[in-house]
Amino acid sequence: MLHDFQLSILALGHDQYQLRLSSAITPGAEPIVAVVTWQPEAWLATWANYPLETWGKMLFTALFTGEIYEHWQDMVAIAKVDNLPIHVYLGLPDGILWFLPWEAMFIEPQNYTVHFSRQRDRAIGADNSENLDTAVDLSWLRETEPEEDVAFIQDIFANMPEPSETETDTENDHRGMLLIPSWRSLLAFPRSLLGLGLIIMLTLGGILLGRHLQNISVTPTTTEGITRLTEKELEKLTDADLVQLAQADIDQDNWGNAEMILGELLDRQAFGAVQPLLFDPAIAPENETIAFLRGRYIWQTTLAAVPPSPTQATAIATVQENWDMALAQQPNDPEILMALGFVHYLNADYEAANDRWYEALAAATTQDFPPVLQAEIYAGLAISMYDLAQGQPTDVDQEILVGKAEKLRAIALDLDRSQLNPRRLEQSWLWFPEAIATWQTLLALEESP
Repeated sequence: MLHDFQLSILALGHDQYQLRLSSAITPGAEPIVAVVTWQPEAWLATWANYPLETWGKMLFTALFTGEIYEHWQDMVAIAKVDNLPIHVYLGLPDGILWFLPWEAMFIEPQNYTVHFSRQRDRAIGADNSENLDTAVDLSWLRETEPEEDVAFIQDIFANMPEPSETETDTENDHRGMLLIPSWRSLLAFPRSLLGLGLIIMLTLGGILLGRHLQNISVTPTTTEGITRLTEKELEKLTDADLVQLAQADIDQDNWGNAEMILGELLDRQAFGAVQPLLFDPAIAPENETIAFLRGRYIWQTTLAAVPPSPTQATAIATVQENWDMALAQQPNDPEILMALGFVHYLNADYEAANDRWYEALAAATTQDFPPVLQAEIYAGLAISMYDLAQGQPTDVDQEILVGKAEKLRAIALDLDRSQLNPRRLEQSWLWFPEAIATWQTLLALEESP
């Protein structure tokens, strides 16, 4: 016996989708309906940049929202009591949503008792559908791939024709790169017909749709909280005025406002004024806003020290501790993920830096994250990939990674070239001299013949 969880998606147009849920918890009850806004074209355009686990988290967050998520938690609780698995049926419309790796939603270890099936909805509504898959056993995701299976998958993509010069112009050739699985994602895919089918489906879907994808324009969101002043108005106030406003907002738990004001003070490097507010012992240390800003304060004051402090490593470890705490409270926050990427980069842990930046980009596709910050994430990936190249044992391996770094650089510059001017980056609180120097090296490669 299985607990059924039937969820269908209906495309409404203009990036809006209707979610319709029915399950066996309350038979005969009215379905739960929700309307969400997605940009699946942006997801598909960059799918090869993310590990499969990141895709799973992103798609789960997008699909299991509001009452649907609450219903899912109830279902999980009941299934645990009954010691029975859950069968999730996902109804998908024809079109772009079919090419997304929904199976990745349940690859976490705690989800091995979940069976998953895709259905194709033939008409409006969830009751007219065709079940295309039987229950999916996800236990294979725990297996280690033999070398021959990895080589087989790699050969599939190695023999695929590259786009001709007439199909992609020089200015936009990085878009094609985004539709081809990277070496990271190739090695991450599992050994099974489902895994192989998923790879082929996504790749062919990406190639077919790639020519129709356009640059996604992103509108910055306002900071959460009761915003009484705009950023321009804040810039006109004195440090003392800002401190007074910040204290009032902290006292009223208006953390969106407090973050904006304290961020302005940190932009001014008014460290003496902001320190008593951030490190007030009365503030709960697990407050994600304060944890993030505390990490930022330590990051800025540590990296601004000349010469570098002998306790820098300890200070950076404290930064990471604060940002990890903030991330635990806001696991899908692209700004926190972006900042953690720079921590790992500073520690020369380039693989970990890339993972955090990939997650930041995945989170950014589901939120209105400003293009200027997305540009900095791509630039971070570029310098990290370049530094990874320097440690490769052969010239061929170095050339491959340098080529990836150059493509990531091109994407970053397309998003916001002016922000990525080295002099502008010196004013960005996250960037530090070593990172800027590597970015300058990459810019020089762009200018060389």
